[in-house]
Amino acid sequence: VDAREQRLREVNATTEKEREMFSKQSQRIIAMVEYNDKLRSDVAVTRRAAYKAEQSLVDREKEKLSQDSIVVLQEEEKKRLQDEMAFLQTQWDAQQMELGEAQRILGR
Repeated sequence: VDAREQRLREVNATTEKEREMFSKQSQRIIAMVEYNDKLRSDVAVTRRAAYKAEQSLVDREKEKLSQDSIVVLQEEEKKRLQDEMAFLQTQWDAQQMELGEAQRILGR
């Protein structure tokens, strides 16, 4: 009976050690799963932030292209107005010369 009790204690001690080892391994696995979940969450947050930053950059590029187009149109309008002003100045000068000539002929 003593030998059996001794053997039973040994088996129980071994079983308890195995149970503790299993419990520790289970805790490690749970910790790893939690860490992996947190890592996935962090990656998702980073991915969303990167997408938002990229979208913001695309929006700024579109805005810049729009502004560049406006600048080009304004420069073209400025050139057109300068040309028209030069043409009108030439006409004015010619009319002033004709007026001067007409006044001279009329004796004024």
